[in-house]
Amino acid sequence: MLLGAAYDWFFGFFILLLPGVLAMIISLDMPAEQVYLRLDGLFLVIIGFFYSLYWVDCSRFREIVFIAIAARFFGFLFFFSAWAFFAQPFTFLLLGIGDGFWAVLHFVLFKSASKIGSIR
Repeated sequence: MLLGAAYDWFFGFFILLLPGVLAMIISLDMPAEQVYLRLDGLFLVIIGFFYSLYWVDCSRFREIVFIAIAARFFGFLFFFSAWAFFAQPFTFLLLGIGDGFWAVLHFVLFKSASKIGSIR
């Protein structure tokens, strides 16, 4: 979960503070209205803090893992659909694969940790 939080923080801070640099790196056009893009960056930073709560107290914030898995899965569906059905750039497919990777990783690690009694 902490690595997933770091992933969101990385993208979130870039989108919030240096969206033009990130757009160049991942080959996407900058939208005309950047305030909404930067707001998305802020949301990613906030989501990262929610994910990190699990790392702080895994027994108390256990449900966050289920939310993280669902959010990443729906992120995968969104990005994949945007690429496959709405002619969005190949970068959207890569972002979808990234979200799908985190969904599967969170699921596998959570199931594994639950079996051995450690839920961190």
